[in-house]
Amino acid sequence: MKSIEAVVELAVDKTLSKVNGQDKEREKFLQTHKILKNYQNLLTVAQKIGASEYNEAQKVVQIINTCIDQLKSDPNFDVLELKYFKNFTDEQISEIKDCDRSTIWRQRNDLIHKLSYMLFPDQFF
Repeated sequence: MKSIEAVVELAVDKTLSKVNGQDKEREKFLQTHKILKNYQNLLTVAQKIGASEYNEAQKVVQIINTCIDQLKSDPNFDVLELKYFKNFTDEQISEIKDCDRSTIWRQRNDLIHKLSYMLFPDQFF
């Protein structure tokens, strides 16, 4: 009887661990998406405050820019650029790239995941 309970307990622990890991992945993805959506506002705030050692907005923008620069060599970087920096819709991007909207969605999500690992490396492990 105890061995069955131990097996069930182990299975439950593994399942919960997997679910928690997926929650962390989803949270990183959503945080990165939020950062990208608000990037222009953050950039404006950083510029208005100006150069200062206390300008946290400027520090955040520098970190984001460094990470984004790492993605520029990705063949689908233009999807991210059009979506978040030029405010194009997925439909407009799909017309420009002559592909299905689901392809744009996948490409964008792939880039967001890559960026999330750069922005939140401590949560990767």
